[in-house]
Amino acid sequence: MNGAIVFFLTVSMSLLSSGPLQADPYSVKKYSPISLKIELPKDTYAVGERIDAKIVVSSTRGGGYPATFNIRLYHGKDLFDEYRTNFPRIFMGRTEYALNDFGIPPFNDSPAAVGDWNISILQQDLDVSNAAWATIHVVMPEREE
Repeated sequence: MNGAIVFFLTVSMSLLSSGPLQADPYSVKKYSPISLKIELPKDTYAVGERIDAKIVVSSTRGGGYPATFNIRLYHGKDLFDEYRTNFPRIFMGRTEYALNDFGIPPFNDSPAAVGDWNISILQQDLDVSNAAWATIHVVMPEREE
């Protein structure tokens, strides 16, 4: 029994002395033939107004191949929600998607949505420097008198 305790302490001490657990830097790629962009015709929308943003996916690689995208939605500085969207095939060229077609549900449908919203989209397993970002301001609608 003493041998098991010594083994446990040895393994525990070696894990503690190796520092904090970190992701393997070689598992994150810095390049992909896919690029992302979020296009907004305007940056301010009223509560309940349709946000007509486009997610533009461009690929320089032919043949079509699968891709997964991680989406983060922030209200102010707080993470509001996270989504994952899988596409069975990304084809060469430019393809445009509406927010809901890309897996992002409406988020400005109540007065609680007033404020700044940040959208981050990143292809899975890529360095965060490849993320597409957009900021959308949500305001109360103007009252007609």
